[in-house]
Amino acid sequence: LLLLLAAAAAAAAASAACGVWPGGPGRAPRLRRRPALRSGAQPRSTMGASRELLRRLSRSGLSASSTVSTEELLRVHRSFNWNLDEPAGPARGPSAPGSPAHDMGRKPLANITSSFSAREIFANTELHMDAIKVIGFDYDFTLASYTNEVQRFIYSSARDVLVDEKLYPAELSAIEYDKTFAIRGLTFDKERGLLFKLGPNFKVDLSTVFRGRRRLDEDEALAALGGMAHVRRAPGSDSLVGIFDQFSLAEACLLADVCEFLHREQISFSPAAVFEDVTKSIGKVHLTGQMHREVMSDVERYLHRSPKLRQLLEELGESGVDTFVLSNSSFDYIDVGMRYLCGDDWMELFRATLTEAHKPSFYQSRNPFRKVALDQGATGQRRLEWSPVTSIERMCAYSHGNVTDLMKMTGWRGPEVLYIGDHVFADLRTPARFHGWWTGAIIRELEKEIAVERTEEFQQLKFQLQLVEEIMRRLQWSAPSPGTDSLTDILNEVEADRRRLRKHMSGLIHPNFGSVFTSSANNTSLFATSIERYVDVYTSRLENLVDYGPGASYRFYPRRRRTLAHEPPAPPVTEYLEASLNRRVDRRDVGLRPELSFVLEDDDSDDESEPSR
Repeated sequence: LLLLLAAAAAAAAASAACGVWPGGPGRAPRLRRRPALRSGAQPRSTMGASRELLRRLSRSGLSASSTVSTEELLRVHRSFNWNLDEPAGPARGPSAPGSPAHDMGRKPLANITSSFSAREIFANTELHMDAIKVIGFDYDFTLASYTNEVQRFIYSSARDVLVDEKLYPAELSAIEYDKTFAIRGLTFDKERGLLFKLGPNFKVDLSTVFRGRRRLDEDEALAALGGMAHVRRAPGSDSLVGIFDQFSLAEACLLADVCEFLHREQISFSPAAVFEDVTKSIGKVHLTGQMHREVMSDVERYLHRSPKLRQLLEELGESGVDTFVLSNSSFDYIDVGMRYLCGDDWMELFRATLTEAHKPSFYQSRNPFRKVALDQGATGQRRLEWSPVTSIERMCAYSHGNVTDLMKMTGWRGPEVLYIGDHVFADLRTPARFHGWWTGAIIRELEKEIAVERTEEFQQLKFQLQLVEEIMRRLQWSAPSPGTDSLTDILNEVEADRRRLRKHMSGLIHPNFGSVFTSSANNTSLFATSIERYVDVYTSRLENLVDYGPGASYRFYPRRRRTLAHEPPAPPVTEYLEASLNRRVDRRDVGLRPELSFVLEDDDSDDESEPSR
């Protein structure tokens, strides 16, 4: 009896660990008191009960017969067009136009493609706007939206620093910024000189590994990474550097171009040394004010007009919401841009103007605030006043400071504050974790990605990918047909088709690195995981808030989703298979433990009939 109880407990624990009780998904074990033995009855033998339990275990999965044969699944798979240079989608066999399978593959897509818009605000967590009393904004890439000319200027200026001051080969002066090369969310490996995209578990997406400007094939990439797709920065090491800032796109492109030139000219170099020189050159463009002076001299060239920005800020003020600017940029720089975007009276739109904040240290330091003298005086330069700051006043500008003093002097409470920026780590992570602020992210990449994902071609490919992964799972439970190849050969064929699908879909979004939100095997990228973890709401442009009635009692509810909120739901591939085969398909073929688990119930009799499924 003890042996039986131990075996049953082990089986129940194993099933619960997979999210399923032995009685099926969501069903707790049935615990009933066993009645006393009848007079003259004998207890069931322990050995017999153990044999029954083992028999039930053996019938719970591997020995179960499938309702779909290998031949049927391959017929569905091969009915698709896998030459992706031709138009994607069903092409022949049961998927030919007019067939039930073809209709199943296309009808759901019409609803999916019209479900999302780049103007939508997507929620990772539930946010009630009627509880928000204060909304803050970063300046760069949030209030202000830059043209590609800014990246081009940063690139060319840093390139000239490399050549003129760090004495890199003069031939580098001819290289130009390529706006199509990089995306946000990449990682540079300073030890190996590789640029790639990471998943949240620090596994490299082998289809995105670049040495210089040359993409490595997956075998080359694996060899360059030392035979493992997993990389992790050692404690105390800075060998892996993330590229999460919009301004870093120019840096990533310059870094790749310099490495490519040195490889091509067969010049031996240390990737860490090149990275240091490129980073310092980029830093000089920013820290010396060179970029700021350039933008201020020709603001129309470098800033996009934002017709709805002033309307948004006015509506927030009229609704009683306090607004503030919190930026690492100088007041002079912000002043020129905001005058262009909102008019000379732009400071009236904000409760507080906080500049040169040195985020993210602003959130944890105790640096004092300094008031900015708005009159430039005879020198034409603004100075920081020396008197202590004891209050934050409207129509005044402040420099440096810290979040503790800000909250104390304004009377704001953390859960009443929503702060919106573009940089997850500099702007949003710390206030979300340590101060209870709600956070919003501006992700401009959403506009292009959603536009691509809404196309019929992409939706058809996504459906095809979902279907092929369903077939791969079912093949392992299918009844083999005489004369068919081995299961390993069949899976290798289907997996090769899946790789072609993923590569083609990724290239539709970005030719080099694909989506900023996904990594290999359709997992979320490290960038997307950071968005999901530290950001409550996100959208493509700040002005999208206007559509939701700023200051109103709108409540953002997150969608049930596979990854991030803007991704469409998965198409009904089981129904597609049923239509392709023209008969019902048992859903038990989909999974293992959740769908084929045995039912464990207390037996009140000696009946050893087969348990129900």
